[in-house]
Amino acid sequence: YMGDPVRKAILFKGLARTTLSLARVPLPRIGSFTFHDNGTIALSNRPLTSTLAIMESYGTPKAIEPNTTYASVEPYISDLLAYHDRRFLNQPNAVLSHADGQRQMAQKVLLRAIGHHFLPRDLRNGPYALRLTDLHQSNIFVDKFWNITYLIDLEWVCSLPMDMLGAPYWLTGLGIDQIHDKALQTYDSVCQEYVRIFREEEEALRGSQSSLRLSELMHSAWTDGRYWYYLCLTSLNGMYTISPSIETFLSSI
Repeated sequence: YMGDPVRKAILFKGLARTTLSLARVPLPRIGSFTFHDNGTIALSNRPLTSTLAIMESYGTPKAIEPNTTYASVEPYISDLLAYHDRRFLNQPNAVLSHADGQRQMAQKVLLRAIGHHFLPRDLRNGPYALRLTDLHQSNIFVDKFWNITYLIDLEWVCSLPMDMLGAPYWLTGLGIDQIHDKALQTYDSVCQEYVRIFREEEEALRGSQSSLRLSELMHSAWTDGRYWYYLCLTSLNGMYTISPSIETFLSSI
């Protein structure tokens, strides 16, 4: 049913409602919730995303210690970059050749050098929003019409910058390192449709209650390339395909 526009729209509406529901209450810090024995919860633990958990499971030393939270975006971005550095240094098969090693190091330097282009000053201190960082096809159950019925693997929910809440990269069924050339054109079209449906759902759910529109943040992040910058940081292998495209984008502005 990949080509069924009705089912696709229903799925997009379900994803949008899930995102909007989680982001309904703005949060003051980047992190994740701690559940205490007395039944209370607190936003006091590190933002352990599914990607960071995978890195650590393969031996990457922690760059974000437990009980670490962030009041602003820049230190968090710096620590995400540190994770990629530590993975590179501690993974025995990190490089394929001398040239590949140089290329990977250059891409990491590039992401540090261009970060200031993609971090909006008006959002550097929040607010932040809850996000399911392991939300992909295998964790979503739907009925025959593609209405979302169940979600699983919810343990990787974190409070993250609101402009990180972009369209899922897997909407066209491809891996993040496969979205380029013609596949990128296809994804662009699907992403625009997702943002349009998201905007409609946001208007229906929130009306004029909030001045901060997630749909507007999604659109601006897609337009200025911020969407891809964040994916470089939050995915395992995205930077090796995406960062050259970001460099090309910056050279055009």
